[in-house]
Amino acid sequence: TNVDKIHFCDRRCPSCDYFCTQRYNHDEDLHSTDHGNMRLTHVVAADNVFAVGHRLYGRGDTGEAELCNLVCSRLGRGHTHLMLYEDKAQDSSECTVSEAEGKRHETIKYGPDGDIAKDELTHEAFWKAIRFQDPCTPEDRDQFRMCSAKCGAEEHQRGDAAEAAAESYCTQELWHPPLEQSDLARLGLGHVHREGHHFECMHNGSGPLHHILVVDRSFSMGNRDELPTNFHLKQSHPCRLGAVLDASYQYLMMRHAKSVNDLVSFIAFNTSALTVFSGQVLEPTTLFQQMSQVNVDGYTDFCPALECASQVMESVEERGTRGCVIVFLSDGEGSFDDSVLRQLLQRRVDRGQSMVRLHAIKFGEGHSDELERMANIVTSFSQADTFAGQSSYSNTVGAIQLAEHFEELASSLNKGGFLMR
Repeated sequence: TNVDKIHFCDRRCPSCDYFCTQRYNHDEDLHSTDHGNMRLTHVVAADNVFAVGHRLYGRGDTGEAELCNLVCSRLGRGHTHLMLYEDKAQDSSECTVSEAEGKRHETIKYGPDGDIAKDELTHEAFWKAIRFQDPCTPEDRDQFRMCSAKCGAEEHQRGDAAEAAAESYCTQELWHPPLEQSDLARLGLGHVHREGHHFECMHNGSGPLHHILVVDRSFSMGNRDELPTNFHLKQSHPCRLGAVLDASYQYLMMRHAKSVNDLVSFIAFNTSALTVFSGQVLEPTTLFQQMSQVNVDGYTDFCPALECASQVMESVEERGTRGCVIVFLSDGEGSFDDSVLRQLLQRRVDRGQSMVRLHAIKFGEGHSDELERMANIVTSFSQADTFAGQSSYSNTVGAIQLAEHFEELASSLNKGGFLMR
């Protein structure tokens, strides 16, 4: 027998298939490896699209582009892992179907195989279940244990030096039971949201935001120089409009993760304006299906779109929304009458209403004087309103830059994950 010969452990990571790098029959309870691409996983999600950082996946896509030891950091605070209901993690004594700490049966259906039962696991419980050492830093692990709900109050979107940089997350751990207002006595300062989360921040009369997405659907949006990443949109809208619908869907998902009480409207325009939906609660998949019915047609005129946005905003405000954000996007040089926008804003001043925040986006090469002027007019009316004062004009070249810009406007957490085959 060659005493210098070393036999290594034959246990493989169930995500990347890398062998454990320790000796055979090692004393340590947990296996360890350098980890690699997650080639044994595929994407399951509650919605049609699942975002990991800037990368988008469709249901059923392979997880091979992600690395076992990095994907958790990219998923971030309070993320959830998934395992099949009947999976025993290669060890018949370790069934994941249990009510042990950090494990629970799925709370939503994850497609594309939504009929197959799955379990949700916290970050810590997942690595214990697969019996591999957790490759993440202690600091990251502390974040992963915490609830991912984020306060969506308007003040956190403002330019106030005291609050703009301070995102406010729920103070409780992941999967905590819903809190009641009476719990504030023991929790101390802050507020308990109607969804049962506790935030340390306090706001006067804070309410949901109303997002109005105003999107150009004229002939030029049919150009195929920019394409969506979403599989379904690649088939139905292989053009600039598809890329914009893709980015819009990301925006809705991110806002849904941030504040489920936001409302959203979607307007598509050419020389006339079409209200696709108005003042709807954030249900990304349902709204995405409605947005996907829009097709390219006609020429470009900004005026009908602005007038339509004004009407939608005023009708929705009767339901009590507090702040309004308009995202106005076009790839062309449409025209608009300054007086239309100025009259809209002046009416709000006269009525003592909060100002509108507008983000005008030129999609594609070249600068748009009209869109920049639109944003400047809104900014000129903002006065001391720092929320409206964040209005902006930007020029995004390419679908990737557009998606990144939309992500900057509304950061997202997503409901989904990578499932081991």
